[in-house]
Amino acid sequence: MSANSSQETQSKRITKEEISALCKSTESIEGTVVAKVKGGFTVDIGISAFLPNKLIDFRRSCCRDKLIGRKMDFRILKFNFECTNIVVSRHENLVDETMERLQEGTIVKGIVINLTDHRAFVDLGDVDGSVRKQELSWGFITHPRDVLSVGQSVDFKVLSVVDDEDNDKLLINLSLKKLKANPWVRTDVETKYLIDEKVKGEIIGIVQSGIFLKLNDGLHGFIKNSKISWSHISLNIKTKYSLKIGAIITGRIYRINHQKESIDIDLREPG
Repeated sequence: MSANSSQETQSKRITKEEISALCKSTESIEGTVVAKVKGGFTVDIGISAFLPNKLIDFRRSCCRDKLIGRKMDFRILKFNFECTNIVVSRHENLVDETMERLQEGTIVKGIVINLTDHRAFVDLGDVDGSVRKQELSWGFITHPRDVLSVGQSVDFKVLSVVDDEDNDKLLINLSLKKLKANPWVRTDVETKYLIDEKVKGEIIGIVQSGIFLKLNDGLHGFIKNSKISWSHISLNIKTKYSLKIGAIITGRIYRINHQKESIDIDLREPG
């Protein structure tokens, strides 16, 4: 069968009037992704149509060759009089499907695909989500790799899904820590940790402003630079006081910081 005969056969399956009606409405038509071409894919919707890459999904990265042969719902964006240039989109349907599937509070499984200094990016199937570093753990972490690794399959809680139409993005915000109870709420902090009491903890983070300690019950403490020594101290000379990651040290509680959910500790001996 010639290419023209094939096109003619396909054309009988959907009329120009039907294409026009679909283009003017928000209704979808099912189609099959047929082949990869320059700038996108050809799709069979009863007649050959073009699906541009930018209208396929919102992915940061994906193997789009896997789309070939898949049946999906599309919306017709435009067509010419001869119906030889029909452009379809998957974006609108994908937004609707994602909004319905990933509602706030939903637990969803994803695969970690990238870790940056401040975020983890997660493959959720047809879309990607992201997790801020602050949403990975109730305690202090220096980098998302402290909690996750690329390729790991993990459950997350959906915080929000935002359709950023201006930037043509679907922003899916996730949390790992909210799958667990907040240790600050779970622990009777005021009873267990008393002002002026000594407390022991493991150093888990050394930053420009001070030191983070891991305490019992999943809580963390913080020692400001000014509370490390009576003399001036900088990040470069903290090693003088054996303040290294993993070291166990003891200090005095001087404040329960509810706003930051932290036990503030003074390492100095009374002067």
